[in-house]
Amino acid sequence: DMVLMEPVKEPNYLRNGTIVSAFVPGSGTTLKYYFKKNNQIILEAANPNYEPIVLDSNQVAIQGKLLAVWRKF
Repeated sequence: DMVLMEPVKEPNYLRNGTIVSAFVPGSGTTLKYYFKKNNQIILEAANPNYEPIVLDSNQVAIQGKLLAVWRKF
């Protein structure tokens, strides 16, 4: 798959459920659904076999939000 991302200048304005590219120190960059609850960021995979990543908001850098996906068949 190939994705097209839009840079995120102000993560505080992201809507819950947006698919984002997030840099998680020690784990690298991941593409996940974004949710913010109080001062925590929850990154959820589309695959239910993976546990959500829960971090304090200062422990994650949101790099972009998903605009489009191209899939090869």
